[in-house]
Amino acid sequence: MLQKQYRLPAATRLRNSLSFISPPFSLRVSNNNLEYSRYGFLVKKTVDKRATVRNRIRRLFRSCIEEMLGEIKAGQDMLFILNNKIVEMKREDLYNEVHSFFKEKHLLQ
Repeated sequence: MLQKQYRLPAATRLRNSLSFISPPFSLRVSNNNLEYSRYGFLVKKTVDKRATVRNRIRRLFRSCIEEMLGEIKAGQDMLFILNNKIVEMKREDLYNEVHSFFKEKHLLQ
């Protein structure tokens, strides 16, 4: 579970954000002027109607971000919009996809 300081509050609006798209997820990034980054995860009901499946997807993706927490650049708000392709992915494949995506978009330190 992410510590509270790393969670993006629901009321936060991302202003002047950049959008990036990957097959399993979309990412919106905005500067937050803090010494750490905050992360939010959004899974729409169109992915799956069952809350248990959506929560599982959120937990799976959050665990990948927690593992990379020390590598990600600080001072940004990141909102991940997760697609239904994540349902079929294994955790190792998802981690590799996210890590290579961050490296490609220069979001790692």
